[in-house]
Amino acid sequence: MSNFKQVIKLGGSSQTKNGYDNLIKSINFQDKNIIVVSAIKGITNNLITLSTKIKENKDNIQDYLENNVISIVSSLVFELNLDSTFILEEYNFLHLIIKKANLTLQDEIDIISIGETFTAKILNKYLEKNNFDSIYLDSKNFIYSDKENESLFNTNEFQVDSNVIFDNLNNKNTIVVPGFRGRDVNNNISLMSRGGSDTSGSLISSYIDSNKYQIWTDVNGLYSTDPNLIDNAIIIKSISYDAAQEVSAMGAEILHPYCIRPCKEKNIPIEIKNTYNLKETFTTIEQPNNIPDNTIYCITNQENITVFKIESLNMWNNY
Repeated sequence: MSNFKQVIKLGGSSQTKNGYDNLIKSINFQDKNIIVVSAIKGITNNLITLSTKIKENKDNIQDYLENNVISIVSSLVFELNLDSTFILEEYNFLHLIIKKANLTLQDEIDIISIGETFTAKILNKYLEKNNFDSIYLDSKNFIYSDKENESLFNTNEFQVDSNVIFDNLNNKNTIVVPGFRGRDVNNNISLMSRGGSDTSGSLISSYIDSNKYQIWTDVNGLYSTDPNLIDNAIIIKSISYDAAQEVSAMGAEILHPYCIRPCKEKNIPIEIKNTYNLKETFTTIEQPNNIPDNTIYCITNQENITVFKIESLNMWNNY
C-alpha cells in the first residue's frame, strides 16, 4: 500500500459535475484516497422538512418529495450522464416511507441520512465511469457509537474501525464514503450533529493517521472577516487548531468546530480549499510555531444578539 493517505471532504456545494471533474483532474488516484461527501446543498434541509410533513400528515407530500429531493438528485445523475438504476433502492425507500402512518425516530434518522447516500453512490459511479479504481463504502460499516439513538442526533462520541478502511484500501485506491453518519449500539444508522460530514472526515483522518485532511467547499478558506461585509478581507493562510475552533464556533460557517479536535490530537493539517479554484491561496489549520497566544486572526459578525446593561445597587447579591 502507498504510504500517502489523504482524506478529502466534498461539501454540499461541491456536489456538481464541475466539482467532480475538478476532483478527477486534481487527485493522484494512484495514491490511497478516502473521499467523504456531504449531501447536495439544501437536500438535508429538504429531507428534514419531508419527515416533518409525513409526521404531520400534510397534503402533497408526494409532490414535495418529487420536487425537492428526487428531481434535484436526478438532475445531477442526468448531468453526469449516468443510469439512475443504481439509486432506485433509495428512491423506492422514500416513496414507501412517505406512506407510513406513524414515523419512528429511526425512520426520521433514516430519511435524513439518505442525502449522503445519494451523493456517495453518484460520485463512486462517476469515478467508475471514468475508469478509476473506487468503491462505495457505507460509513455505517466502520464508524460507530456505543450509545443507542435517543434523539435525532447522537450526542455520544463516535469511533472508527480503521481495519475496515485498510481492508478496502488493499483492493481499491479510492473509497467514497457518505458523511454525517455511523451506527449506534443497535446497528441502526446514527446521525452526528449538523455539519457532521466535516467530523466524519476528521475522525477517519485521525484513525488512519492520514498525511492531511482537506475540506473542499465553495470558498478559498477562512477569511480575516466576512468578505461580503468588508472589501479588504484576506485569506488566513495559517491558523492554529484552537483559534480555528474558536472562529468556527463564533459563526464562521466554513467548517464544523467539532471536526478540529481529532486532527489536532494527531497533528494532522486541515486544508480548506475551493473546489472550483484549487490553485488559489487556501487556509491550513495546524500548530504554527512562534505565534503569540493573543494573536488576532479574524473578526466575526453575529447578528440578532441582545445585550442587557443593568445598573442598580439593588442587584447586589441578587439574580
